[in-house]
Amino acid sequence: MKHFILDVYNIIYGSDELKEISNKSFDYAINSFLISIQAYLLKHPKFKISFVVDGYIPWLNTTNRNIAILQSYKSSNADDVIRKLIKKLKHYGVTYLISSDSELCKYAKLYSIKIIAPSNFLKLLGSGAGDIIYVPSQKKDDKDEKPTNITEEELNYYKKIFE
Repeated sequence: MKHFILDVYNIIYGSDELKEISNKSFDYAINSFLISIQAYLLKHPKFKISFVVDGYIPWLNTTNRNIAILQSYKSSNADDVIRKLIKKLKHYGVTYLISSDSELCKYAKLYSIKIIAPSNFLKLLGSGAGDIIYVPSQKKDDKDEKPTNITEEELNYYKKIFE
C-alpha cells in the first residue's frame, strides 16, 4: 500500500492551474485539489494520503478513510507536521513525499522516503495538471439557500466519478 505525504501549499503554488485558482479563492484551490485526490483514490483504493496544510482551515474535512487531513494550527507549520509524521511511520519503503521544499526532501531522504515533484504527482492524478477538477467550495451564507439547478460543470464532475 503506497502512502503519499502531500505538502499541500507547496503543491498548489507549484501548479499553474491551482495557483491561478488560489488567486481567486484559496479555499477553491484547496477544495479542488482535495476532490482530485478523492477521484484518484477511486482508482487506487489501497493508497493512503496524508493531506498536510499550514495553519487551520475549519471547513476542511473528508469522508474518505484513506485520506488523513493534518493541519498545523498556529503552533507549527506543515513542515514540522510532516517531520513528526515521518518519525512515526512504520514503513518507509512505500512512502512518498510530494514537495519541492529542499530541506524537507533532504529530511525525508534520511528515512529512505521517495520524493516526487509536485508536477509529477499532478500527472499521476490525471494526464497532467489540466485534469484537476475545479469545484467551488460550498460555503454557507446567512440565507443558506439551496441551489435550484445543477451546473454543467457539476454534472460532468459527477458523471466522471460515477461512470
